[in-house]
Amino acid sequence: MLSTSRMSSFVFMLKRYLKVTWPILCSTVINYFIPITDLFMIAHLGIIPVAAVSISIDLFVVLSTFPIGLAYGLTPFILQTNDKNASYENSQWLRNSLLINGFLSVFFGVLLYYSMHWLSYLGQDKKAVEMVVYYLPCLALSLIPTMIYNTFSRYLEGIGRTKPLLIVNLVGFLCNVVLNYLLIFGPVRFFSNGLIGAGLATLLSKIFMAIMLFPYVRETLFVRVKDALQASIFDVQRIKKLLVLGAPIGVQLLLEFAFFSTMGLMVGGLGALHKGANALLDNIISLPIGITWALSLAASTVVGDGNQKDSSQKRCSILVYYGTAGIVATLCACCIVCATSFLFMGIYKGSLEGYVLIHSSVFLAALFILTDAFYTIGLGLLRGLKDTFFPFMIATLSNWLVGIPMCYLLIYRLRCGIEAIWLSKIIAFFLTGSILFFRCLKKNNERGFLC
Repeated sequence: MLSTSRMSSFVFMLKRYLKVTWPILCSTVINYFIPITDLFMIAHLGIIPVAAVSISIDLFVVLSTFPIGLAYGLTPFILQTNDKNASYENSQWLRNSLLINGFLSVFFGVLLYYSMHWLSYLGQDKKAVEMVVYYLPCLALSLIPTMIYNTFSRYLEGIGRTKPLLIVNLVGFLCNVVLNYLLIFGPVRFFSNGLIGAGLATLLSKIFMAIMLFPYVRETLFVRVKDALQASIFDVQRIKKLLVLGAPIGVQLLLEFAFFSTMGLMVGGLGALHKGANALLDNIISLPIGITWALSLAASTVVGDGNQKDSSQKRCSILVYYGTAGIVATLCACCIVCATSFLFMGIYKGSLEGYVLIHSSVFLAALFILTDAFYTIGLGLLRGLKDTFFPFMIATLSNWLVGIPMCYLLIYRLRCGIEAIWLSKIIAFFLTGSILFFRCLKKNNERGFLC
């Protein structure tokens, strides 16, 4: 049984964690529905435009993974106090992070634009590829305001101000819907192509979100004009530290995306029916996976909180972080199982064999949600403690030396179905999560944060 003091510490940490977490969770859910809303509105133009937008979004995800991951390196450097000295330091970290992320957004934006020329070698539908040119340029240009917005977001998470993220995401979502309607179906004849209007709606909403978030950032920086003018625009030491901390995160996310894509190609060897069933399961669990990632962002912020000087208030941190993630992930997993078992049967219009394939693996997919939460919280805690290279190495080795060979063995040697995909993911992520858990125990014990 916990003593009264430890119970009060536990309650304090839980309240602190939930206060930071719930706006990030809501923002994640909103961001999840933005591309879905776009595709639903574009679907009125026909299936070919939907395919063109889907191709463009896939390319955007691939080429934006590294710079977006790199931006997470800013949060641990942002101090948790609002005095003038800390504010000046924060402004320098923010400025140099904007410099790095701005350069990367231009670089990867150019790559994204020229990726249109690669599509002919990827076996995509020719009609869809011809329509990509109407949407992809705006999406490539939107990477610049997206990275500015992400940098501002990581800064606000670092100082524990997450409510502005919810406000801006909600307004940005509504703005995107209205602009899509006006520019796709509205009376402006210049955008009668539809995809041009959809691309402009995405670009304008991203710009608006970055601009709207700036005042929330500016009001926390109590920097005198004289100090700002004397500060170095290009601080080599700060940039080096940001790269050392952020680059492993970016590379890890990129390799993790490649890990999932490779497994998707493997399951394709079983046939189109298996690949389609696996793709549906991937989409079904994408929101719970995003929710657990949001929990890890909040954990990164709270675990390095500099406002709390009393170490007794942090002793129950591991129980709070992992316990909250476990409860949320369990609820998500139960919802996924129930929805797939009952609701999905009423709306699924595919073959009975396809439904059987989905239903046979849904429990493994639900278990993967729990395993992913276990793994992701460890990533978040270590990221908040400025430890990113070790998790990058462990996750990469586990995924590619354990997960991929196991998936190959189960599919091509033992002739298992799509269950092999989920079983391989679970084992690889549980192995990584266990190592990261003990790493967190060690680091938190050194800081005296354990119960």
